[in-house]
Amino acid sequence: NGASRAQRRRPELIAAFAHRAAELGQVLAAMDEIESAERREWNDALALRYADLGPAELPARTRKAESWLAVAPNSAALATALGRLCAKQSLWGKAEQYLERALALEETPLAWETLGDCCVGSGDPETANRCYANALRLARGEATEPVGSHALRGPVDTRALAFEERTEHGVPRLPGVRSG
Repeated sequence: NGASRAQRRRPELIAAFAHRAAELGQVLAAMDEIESAERREWNDALALRYADLGPAELPARTRKAESWLAVAPNSAALATALGRLCAKQSLWGKAEQYLERALALEETPLAWETLGDCCVGSGDPETANRCYANALRLARGEATEPVGSHALRGPVDTRALAFEERTEHGVPRLPGVRSG
């Protein structure tokens, strides 16, 4: 362990440690490391890594990630991570809600792919194929196409959502006002 304290706090090193710990069956250590890092400073990449620690502790990880919505309500990565966590538990409807939120905030290939997985899981392979096609389109830098939802909610709305923004001290921020 030749890394300094500052080096050990770098998100990419925390993600690598968590990934390796999970591979070795030490999911609680991986969870703890990511949770500690997220308490210090929010990081989207770590939120995504949290969803990919394997099948252990899925309900506990989902509850923890849901608590992070208070800290990062505008994070497409967090919404994608929550969608992935729910999908791994076959909570298709809940996963779809998180993924639609993620796509409304920022379209990513991972969110589209995971939404496709949900559609497969809930028995709608036609919509799944359209979601997978959108994931490929985005990866190629192309525009996505509207996808009808099999849950009768209509097409996925990818317009920006409005969330309350807060300062680093938790005080609500007025719309259009930035601290500087």
